[in-house]
Amino acid sequence: MSLIAVLAVGVVVSTTGVAAQGAAESGQGGTEDGLGWVRLQVVPHGGAAPLTSAVDWQILTFARDATGRRQLVAETKNAQPELALPEGFYLAQAQTRDALVKHTIEVAAGRSYSYTLDMNAGAVAVSAVRGRGGPSVRETVDWQVFKASDTAFSKPVTTRQAADGRFLLRQGRYVILARQGPWRGRANVEVRAGNERRLTVELN
Repeated sequence: MSLIAVLAVGVVVSTTGVAAQGAAESGQGGTEDGLGWVRLQVVPHGGAAPLTSAVDWQILTFARDATGRRQLVAETKNAQPELALPEGFYLAQAQTRDALVKHTIEVAAGRSYSYTLDMNAGAVAVSAVRGRGGPSVRETVDWQVFKASDTAFSKPVTTRQAADGRFLLRQGRYVILARQGPWRGRANVEVRAGNERRLTVELN
């Protein structure tokens, strides 16, 4: 695993908003430099093995600056990074291809922490056919996934360009749009954590 040392950052420590999953141990790192050690990983759902690839991490300050934004402290594409961070509270974000999960983490000088973020996700495997009972589509299909609450279809959660595909989505309700040439299709789906669904979308 990679090691990233962040030696200076303006962090305002807050005592609220912490959802502390993981365990803290003493004996790693040192109080003289004000650093603590954090190990991060993300699981698709409870009981699943941690992801080992295709995870982009960002560590942001928990406190916002004068413009209302959080400052970027560190980022890495290592799926299970180790970070040395100054004492304080942070917002850890794990971005996979299809989902974003956030978690507030605490760091104390001279202590070691291990945090596991749960995506609370399920999988949806999609394919397309032309019309009811028609042939399977073998050409590239443009897939777009939207939250069901996004009735204007303004911001896709994720996209694919393939004849079929598999999405790992956080639990919730979604609308999947499919397009191949002049053909169009749409399907509603409810995703439950830990479950996998197969969905065939009719293009008309």
